[in-house]
Order: sequence, then structure tokens, then C-alpha cells
Amino acid sequence: MKILSSFDTDFEKKVIAEEVRKYGDKVFVIHKWKFFLWLHVVAPALFLILWFVLLAVGLALIDINDTLKVIVNVIIVIVMLTFVYYGYSILKQYIDYLMDFAVITPEQIINYNQTGLFSRQGRTLDVDKIKTITVGKEWILRSLFNFGNIIFLSEWDTSSRWDIELYFIDDPDSIKKKILRVIETTRVRHPDDVKKEENK
Repeated sequence: MKILSSFDTDFEKKVIAEEVRKYGDKVFVIHKWKFFLWLHVVAPALFLILWFVLLAVGLALIDINDTLKVIVNVIIVIVMLTFVYYGYSILKQYIDYLMDFAVITPEQIINYNQTGLFSRQGRTLDVDKIKTITVGKEWILRSLFNFGNIIFLSEWDTSSRWDIELYFIDDPDSIKKKILRVIETTRVRHPDDVKKEENK
């Protein structure tokens, strides 16, 4: 479904098809883990709906007289605005889950981040410019459920300006190994590595 140029649900298929045409089976696609959907979309949505229903039932049970009508109307407006605000936030997380992805090829790391209905960001990092690939699991829940972030730092990286970070990845250590298998096939060696080999 294509609503706008920056909101195309077939965009991922088109990108992958193009990369597969160029590199064959040496293309690896990464998505957010399914637990992200439960933690950031389903649970907040259920909580928001439950809170809304309980408040509506509570207001229905109150005996509203003329003096309380103004207060109740103000509360209803605030509740509706809150519902819309947090509802959009949950929708944004759902869009992130559905449409954010990264493509690993032997030559490039390409990360696409759908930042809303009207915008999408694409970031590319050449494989021969990668300095390190790091796995981050700073949070106790990440260690328990074995998910985390994968960070690509380039040789030009200063203050994380040139890095790519993939969030909420299931089993990031094994994903890192798969990435390395793809990119090592054509990766250009770093000049420092060449010098080390020559000095041996």
C-alpha cells in the first residue's frame, strides 16, 4: 500500500529484490524482534484502553449535578487529548516495528527507519569503512531475554556521528556472526591490518 512517497508498505520488498538481484543469496535482512511489538505496542495499547474504559465507567457511575458538569467536561476533554497523544505514540511504535529494517550486503549496511507517516530515513555505511561491530545489552531484561542493539562504527566515527545502530534485535550475538559472514566475503582490509601483516 502506497499512501505517500515516504509511506510505502512494499518499499522493503523492492529494496530487497534490488539487492538480491545484485548480490544473490549474500543478502541478509534484519528486523526488530517480535517482543518489541508486545512491549511497545500491545501492552501500552491494552493499558490505555483499560484506563479509558475504567475512567468512562467511573464517570458514568458518578451522580453528575449542574456544578460538576463543567469539571466532568474538562476531564473528558483532557482524557480524549491524552488518548489521542498516547494513541499516536503507540501507532508510531507499530509503524517502527512493521517498516524499520536493515539490509546487509557484501558491500554496504543499509538501515531504513520509518520515522512517521510522512518521513523515512535511509542510512548507508560502506563495509570497507566499518571499524567495529558492537553488541549492546546494558539492561537486565536484555540479558534475560537475549536481545539488544547492534552498533556499526565507521573509521570516521566521532561522537557517534557516522554510526548505524539497530535496536531491539533478537539474539544479537548470532546476528552479528551472520553479518560478519556476509560482509567478510568482499570486505577490503583496513590499512592498519595490511601494515601489521607486512611487519610479521
